[in-house]
Amino acid sequence: MVDFTDTPEQAKWRAEVRTFVEENLPAELAEDQFYSGTLGGIHRGPLGEKRVPLLKAWRQAILDKGWIAPAWPTQYGGLAASIYEQMVFAEEFGYHGAPDTGTRGFGVGMIGPTLIIHGSDEQKARYLPKITSGEHVWCQGYSEPGSGSDLASLQTRAVRDGDDYVINGSKIWTSGGHHADHMFTLVRTDADAPKHKGISFLLIDDIKNTPGLEVRPLINMAGHHHFNEVFFEDVRVPVANRVGEEHRGWYVGMTLLDYERSGIGTTAAQRRILEGLTADLREGAPEQRARHRT
Repeated sequence: MVDFTDTPEQAKWRAEVRTFVEENLPAELAEDQFYSGTLGGIHRGPLGEKRVPLLKAWRQAILDKGWIAPAWPTQYGGLAASIYEQMVFAEEFGYHGAPDTGTRGFGVGMIGPTLIIHGSDEQKARYLPKITSGEHVWCQGYSEPGSGSDLASLQTRAVRDGDDYVINGSKIWTSGGHHADHMFTLVRTDADAPKHKGISFLLIDDIKNTPGLEVRPLINMAGHHHFNEVFFEDVRVPVANRVGEEHRGWYVGMTLLDYERSGIGTTAAQRRILEGLTADLREGAPEQRARHRT
């Protein structure tokens, strides 16, 4: 029988992480996460744009603590945390409703470790410090109107023109694109190759000021803005911003998705929601419980 109980040393570490979250996470952010029923993201709950300064304060607290990139090697500004330590971060942050700040998810969690594996020395030196400092906020340009589950069928084209690629096409469901300033994206660079082998992985800098690139909001039926459409019209991106080999970006993209797949933080957050639901069913909603105590 496997015993998953924390050892005394592990329990001490969990208590340290939990105390940090409880003392530094703005209560309004946690309440917003659980009230909205969505776990993570830059801008999803009823707080709306009021989330932004709270998110920045929370991100700064993590930065000041030196915990922005637990899993990264120390040479890149990380903690080189063990698997257990990473799990505790995810569980405690998730359980207490700590949202993504635009840095931890796409930046620290996805593009950062992908660059550590596939990026050039120049790309690592240029981008990794800006991720751990919180200066760069990233978004993901993967899905398209006709390419979601079958992502390799994507049709956004990038044609080589000297030292640039020229991109035309569109992306959809771009989470947090309206708050991001950088994007990583998959584009088709060889229309004649088998669909998994004609794709390249590009980094797009300063997306708010890139000529020909437009981010348009997608507002859901509850009035919340989290997703976006992104349109490319003759957008020029330097060839130096390609990660990995030309036409073999699918494999870089799959490395990134490997980092996205871990969901233990979401599981912990859902446990917290179920605990709250159970308390409401047993004792009444929080406002009812307060009335009963008076």
